[in-house]
Amino acid sequence: MKSRLNIAFFGSSLVSAYWNGAATYYRGIIRALDQLGHSVTFYEPDAYDRQKHRDIADPDWARVVVYQTRRHRRCLSGFERRPERGPRHQDQAWSAPFNNLSKPRF
Repeated sequence: MKSRLNIAFFGSSLVSAYWNGAATYYRGIIRALDQLGHSVTFYEPDAYDRQKHRDIADPDWARVVVYQTRRHRRCLSGFERRPERGPRHQDQAWSAPFNNLSKPRF
């Protein structure tokens, strides 16, 4: 029996390709992980008006969490109090390279 992973993925955006050429790669990788039976939570910053330019709704093959870039430390630190909803409860955490404005720091 294969083990199912809970994966935290940090990237620029899963739901918007606006100023984000990596969106199609993220979608392909994460959809494939879902088809293999894994669960992915994608953490993306609310940056560059991407939320206003979404080209897909939240997918059924991934959970999307949008965090504010200026308050990202406080936002992400809140997951410590609710581990069932944050990266500390994940089996794997992946971070795609993106600019320093939106890069979460722990």
